[in-house]
Amino acid sequence: MIKIAAVVQGKTLNEFLNNLQRIQEKIDLLELRIDYIKNIKPKNLSIIKKSLKKPCILTCRKKNQGGFFSGKEKDRLKIIQKAIDLEFDHIDIELESIYKINLTNSLKPKVICSFHDFEKTPSYEKLEKIKGQMTKTKANIYKIAVFANKKSDNLKLFKLLLNKKQSQKMIVIAMGEKGKISRIIAPLLGSYLTFASFKNSKSAPGQIEFEKLKNIYKTLNVN
Repeated sequence: MIKIAAVVQGKTLNEFLNNLQRIQEKIDLLELRIDYIKNIKPKNLSIIKKSLKKPCILTCRKKNQGGFFSGKEKDRLKIIQKAIDLEFDHIDIELESIYKINLTNSLKPKVICSFHDFEKTPSYEKLEKIKGQMTKTKANIYKIAVFANKKSDNLKLFKLLLNKKQSQKMIVIAMGEKGKISRIIAPLLGSYLTFASFKNSKSAPGQIEFEKLKNIYKTLNVN
């Protein structure tokens, strides 16, 4: 069964909650991009958690990693820590930030350690080195999202998947128009999940709309 996470956004808490309610009626796995919410506070997470009916990935991305959180880094880390304490299903934490978070008591949440490059796809050797750094963290899942400037960049990510240990859970994404194929093919090669937009909820270049992606897998008879 291919896992497809649909993105939930909202500029205000109320808008986010309304979008969450609407999307989770039709989608079984959600990515909660709470960094889109202006002035998001740790206390707001309890309200979001109570409104959840489906499994989720909570993401609070900072600007240099393609996100929209505009507050201080210490405040963003407090939000992520609160999400761990509230035991959201999955929590996405950047590789450069994961050592600043206390994961000692995180029993339920699956921690996704992520790396992003919005300009290029590094060499395969560099990608393997990044994955190696991730394996030294307490993360359960490793996510690598890079920008594809040419179609052959997708092959580096596919090679990562084919060479990973069977026990390792990885998400690989090539962003941009030339990386769209990775959003379809990677889960077929063992990527833990793929991301899709829902209506106007696109959060990364090259993201495919949920229904369109679902229909592709239906045509391939794999979902």
